[in-house]
Amino acid sequence: MRSGEETSKGKKPNHDQSVVSKIALSIKSQDGDEVYYRFPRDKKLQHLLSSYCKQKKLNYDAIAFVYDGKRIKASNTPSR
Repeated sequence: MRSGEETSKGKKPNHDQSVVSKIALSIKSQDGDEVYYRFPRDKKLQHLLSSYCKQKKLNYDAIAFVYDGKRIKASNTPSR
């Protein structure tokens, strides 16, 4: 859509909204299975981790997610 054009509802698009950048993440299990995600940088990792557990039919409370030897806090975002 070009500048000055209107949407199908007759409203101009709001270009002031910040575009949330996404990051490519992968989760690798102990058996070597790897799942890839594109995830917003400003969203809590809890959403990603719980989604992974649902997809793999795992108990979220029984799983430890680790990055570089340190446990990942679900309340953090990928930006942290």
